[in-house]
Amino acid sequence: MSEARKFGASVPLARLVAEAFLIIISILLAFSLDAWWGARQEAAEEQDILGRLRAEVEANLAELSERRDAHEKVRRAAEALLALTGPTAPQDVSEDSVGRLIWDATAAWSYDPADGVIVSLIGSGRLGIIQDDSLRTELAGWPALVSDMQEDEEAAWRVVDSRITPFLDRHLAWRTLADLSADSAGSYGPGRSEFPNEVVALLQNREFENLIAGKLDAEESILSFSQQLVQSLERTLRLIDQQLRSDS
Repeated sequence: MSEARKFGASVPLARLVAEAFLIIISILLAFSLDAWWGARQEAAEEQDILGRLRAEVEANLAELSERRDAHEKVRRAAEALLALTGPTAPQDVSEDSVGRLIWDATAAWSYDPADGVIVSLIGSGRLGIIQDDSLRTELAGWPALVSDMQEDEEAAWRVVDSRITPFLDRHLAWRTLADLSADSAGSYGPGRSEFPNEVVALLQNREFENLIAGKLDAEESILSFSQQLVQSLERTLRLIDQQLRSDS
């Protein structure tokens, strides 16, 4: 009789153990499914971010190409002016050609990238959603590279605004210079000034030479930083494409 009771008491215990085991298995399975679903959602979000990043990088490359061309035009104009300066400046130099060179050499440009996706990732602390370490490194370093170039562009603008422009105010008739900036001289604008331009005297002025040399240095520094930006964007684009291919 006592053995029967003992056997009967063991049945509920075995059932409880089995039920507890099933509960544990269910919990673990739920955690696994939740982790699997979370990983899928994160992978889908990464794909979406990579797609938007790719579009942003391509837009920045196109914009940067235009800005580099503009800065290169400024650099070439500054070099051409410096080739004409000095005590033996040519007496028969064309006023129109020098005026256009001055106009081009004193232009100031700025690069304003589309970086909403990158800045949002960094600012929100979600850069870690990007799985590739090299891509994360490129994205994290982008704002600093842009800042370096923009600082040089601001420095170039200050050279023009605080030094070159006041000097030219004393030596050039701006009406004539503005007229020469037209696609075809005299097609629009205020028209030429009746004051003499005194181009030869300007080219023989040491201060003018120093100012243009300073602008040239600034432009070369900008072009150097812009090349670093191009290389970073091209690396980023390659890494994005690699990641998109590996995830597909």
